[in-house]
Amino acid sequence: MSESVKRAFEGVKLFPFWLDNPAAPDVERELIGPTTADLVIVGGGFTGLWAAIQAKENDPKLDVVLIEAGKIAYGASGRPGGIISTSVMHGLPNATRVFPKDLDVLERLGQENLDGFKEALVRYGIEADVEWNGEMTVAVEE
Repeated sequence: MSESVKRAFEGVKLFPFWLDNPAAPDVERELIGPTTADLVIVGGGFTGLWAAIQAKENDPKLDVVLIEAGKIAYGASGRPGGIISTSVMHGLPNATRVFPKDLDVLERLGQENLDGFKEALVRYGIEADVEWNGEMTVAVEE
């Protein structure tokens, strides 16, 4: 890594800003013992949280349990600063390799998902600086 890149990252906290706040909720105790639920969601990243919201909106009486090994909205969802994408395959090259005949459908469904996500932010009064724009991959090493 070049010296200029190192300097650019000086003082950077590799921690989601929404959790780096005294008002952030505490991590809940681990689940001990048996429990029941209509739906169990494993993983409290953006995808798991979004699935829980959609399930409860679809059927408010549904008993939804979300389990997460660490902190909610922290792991892969938190590392990039909260980036979300239309891709369900971690990038167009991978989707092209695995589902070459389904790209149009996958991209349409991904865009519909982002539109629904943005509508939910407004509906629930969630303050988020959401901006739909392009995608860029940056390398800081060879």
